[in-house]
Amino acid sequence: MKHLKKHLKTLTFIVLGLALSSCGSSVGLDDNKSSSSAYALSTDITKARRITKEVFAEEGFTFIRASHSTLMFEKIGGQSVQIVWGSYGHEVMVQPEVFVQLQGQRILLDCELFLTTFNGDARRPWVAGKGPYKRLMRKIKERIEE
Repeated sequence: MKHLKKHLKTLTFIVLGLALSSCGSSVGLDDNKSSSSAYALSTDITKARRITKEVFAEEGFTFIRASHSTLMFEKIGGQSVQIVWGSYGHEVMVQPEVFVQLQGQRILLDCELFLTTFNGDARRPWVAGKGPYKRLMRKIKERIEE
C-alpha cells in the first residue's frame, strides 16, 4: 500500500505537468523565444515603456525594475504555479521580463518568464506555453499604434 501511494503521487505530478504543458496556462514560457514577440510600428520608446507598465498593472503585476531595454514585473503565481513549483507555506512569484527595444522604425516587444521561489531561486519554467504573454504583447502593440 505504501508503494501504491508513492506511485500515485508521482503519477499525479506527471499528469499535472503534462496538463500544464498542453494548455498554455498562466505561467507561460517555452524555448521558442519568438512565440511571444510582437513588433509595434513606432519609434516612441518612452510611450512603449509606459504602455507596457500600464498593461501589466491591469493584469495584476507590480513593476519591480527597469534596465535600458527591459522591464521586470511580478505577482504571486496562480494555483497551478503553486502546485507545481511551490512548497508548503511558501508562495512562488511569477516574474515576466519584457524586452522593449527600438529596432529601426519599429519596437520589439518580447517576454521571458521566471518563477522565483521563497529562497530566491529564479527558474524558467519548461512546462507551459506563452499564450497569455503573447496576448499581452499584442495588447501593448495595439495601444502603442493607436
